[in-house]
Amino acid sequence: MLPYFPALRAKPGEFAACGRLAARYQGHVCPRFVVPPPTESDPGKGRIPTLDEIAYMMGERLGKSWPHRRAFLDPQLAAAALGDEGVATLFRIATAVNSRLLPVLTFADLSNPARQALVREGDVRAGIYMDFEEVDPAALVEAVEKAGVRPEQCVLFVDFTGAPLGADFAPAIGEIFDQLDGAARWSKIVYQASAYPDKLPVGANERTLVARAEWTTFLAALKETGVQPNRLAYGDFGADCGRMVFPKGKGGGRPRPHLRYTGKTHTLVIRGVRHQIIWDPECSAGQEGLAHTVRV
Repeated sequence: MLPYFPALRAKPGEFAACGRLAARYQGHVCPRFVVPPPTESDPGKGRIPTLDEIAYMMGERLGKSWPHRRAFLDPQLAAAALGDEGVATLFRIATAVNSRLLPVLTFADLSNPARQALVREGDVRAGIYMDFEEVDPAALVEAVEKAGVRPEQCVLFVDFTGAPLGADFAPAIGEIFDQLDGAARWSKIVYQASAYPDKLPVGANERTLVARAEWTTFLAALKETGVQPNRLAYGDFGADCGRMVFPKGKGGGRPRPHLRYTGKTHTLVIRGVRHQIIWDPECSAGQEGLAHTVRV
């Protein structure tokens, strides 16, 4: 079932986290980077970037953090604002940095010549995203072939966000796998889901367990499908719940640092007491500075 296919915001923190993975783990991870809509202030610039800046920033961050390994870039949330030309520029710059980067297309994109032009050459040429409620295997195969791509050259991302995850829903997931596999031989069928709460489930100096229903449901679905496990793959949304909500303008709130430890069936979430970080650039010779942590 490897590699692991997390869906991640294409933001500086997510890129940095991928880049800090040990090399022995990077080979088992294939991220789907979701481009934010151009309505959000960028941490590096302190303002909303221009459409041209978005394309160049994406390439720069890929170059620093994920320049050599396969990844997918999903522009669907930004495509309306960027337009066909902007999306084309985004991919031209990004693929110049990482030649193994692949586009993610929606069902509608398959009939759009501008999106078809993003499809790469190689054994795997594109990813295709669909919501679990919109799966139509026959129509999908027809659209893929009209776009000039063979099913075995496509990775399917089936998003189960909002589904009633649990053992009772596992047979329905298994049926979707069977229908897709019966219609064509895809490169991979990636299950993507999250049961993590929309809001941080702990306050200051608290801890809690969050059931990993996305993972346990996937394992249950494997028992309900005839598709071989090596033709299926698992993905969640990294540190996010499945609903990637991007703020408009300068809003969005301050991050609340916390730790997560993932177990077989639950995630342990721990948040410490509130602290204030004081930066003193002179108190440590030979270093950039020293951060003092003070309880507040």
